[in-house]
Amino acid sequence: MITSDLFMDAHVGLISNRHPQPVEGYIWTDTIIDPLDFDVLESQAERWIDDVVKYDLDNQVLDTLFLYLSGLTSCTTSFLKAWERKGYTLADNLVLMYHDRDTGLYNPQHWKS
Repeated sequence: MITSDLFMDAHVGLISNRHPQPVEGYIWTDTIIDPLDFDVLESQAERWIDDVVKYDLDNQVLDTLFLYLSGLTSCTTSFLKAWERKGYTLADNLVLMYHDRDTGLYNPQHWKS
């Protein structure tokens, strides 16, 4: 479940069970059966966006979705393609968060800011 703070931001991880992340939930919680089945991955990402908007946000739009990446490029790309089609229904801004193994912190990259 995604819950938002007063600024309507949400922190979400791409894939669960990769490494600890400061997130409220994950887009993919089950094992990725075929990381090269792009159609399925894009469909799953779109379904996640639809479900969060409908059930967790009650059709309100977030200010910013912070997406914590975990290294599976095909899932990242599939989510970004889904974002291009439906992201406006979820949040005004998307920020990709990259783990810095030297500092243990996350570095932001604004998507189309």
